[in-house]
Amino acid sequence: MLQQQGCAPSPLPDDATFVAVLGACARLGALDAGRWVHAYMGRTGRDAADGVVGNALIDMYAKCGAVEQAADVFDAMTRRDVYTYTSMIWGLAMHGRGEEALALFGDMRRAGVRPNEVTFLSVLSACCHAGNIEDGLRHFDAMVELHGVAPGIAHYGCVVDMLGRAGRLDEAEDLVSAMPIRPDALIWGSLLAACRAHGHVNRAERVMRRMAEDEADAGDYVLMSNMYAHEGRHGKAVQVRRQMRRGKVDKVPGCSLIEIDGVVHEFQAVPANSLEISDDASDFFS
Repeated sequence: MLQQQGCAPSPLPDDATFVAVLGACARLGALDAGRWVHAYMGRTGRDAADGVVGNALIDMYAKCGAVEQAADVFDAMTRRDVYTYTSMIWGLAMHGRGEEALALFGDMRRAGVRPNEVTFLSVLSACCHAGNIEDGLRHFDAMVELHGVAPGIAHYGCVVDMLGRAGRLDEAEDLVSAMPIRPDALIWGSLLAACRAHGHVNRAERVMRRMAEDEADAGDYVLMSNMYAHEGRHGKAVQVRRQMRRGKVDKVPGCSLIEIDGVVHEFQAVPANSLEISDDASDFFS
């Protein structure tokens, strides 16, 4: 493991080590640590302009929210493969820059780089975030027809989410019914959220019945209960909550990560009467 003491370890880390460390920074959102690794590579004469290390840098910066720095690494790379383009397209899409992501996908195709299933997931996400429904459907159809890439559960989920956000719930539900693979909880949850957003209570009830064939999670029950409450059907809302208790369905508390003085801290949502805050966190929020 690299150490931030300013002296180079011996022997020098290889590409696999850099990729592993940058991947850890990406997962934790540890941008400062990732920048230090990038600078360390420069100090030790490592070329980060090409190959797997360059791709890992793009991925790290994008996942840490530093899209411009990801773009700087991308622009400096002289050899770009499918992983290079996909990492950059994903980064742009996830940070609300859908049109730029789609433009880069066009550059990728013109460069003769063949997209893979992850590329298409990034493209569909870009279309979803940009509200570009027709382009999204066109790219979804082109996966098999032009590129021979079979859509997986994540691709279907993205299209269902895209149609649901646009209020095209008939098409979204038809797509779920026609899927050649069994819809998972995320797809049903996406459709249920769209029903909530557009006030389709009857459709939401139908979706919940389908979800009950598998196993709806606590968030789905809460969403359905809130939908009933919003419609003034408080008896039904209470009934859903009781069903949760009978089934012992517990809502998993949310959590988030934040970096304070170079240390990554995890916070979880807990009842107020059991809340304890570390001294470091208390100082930070005071």
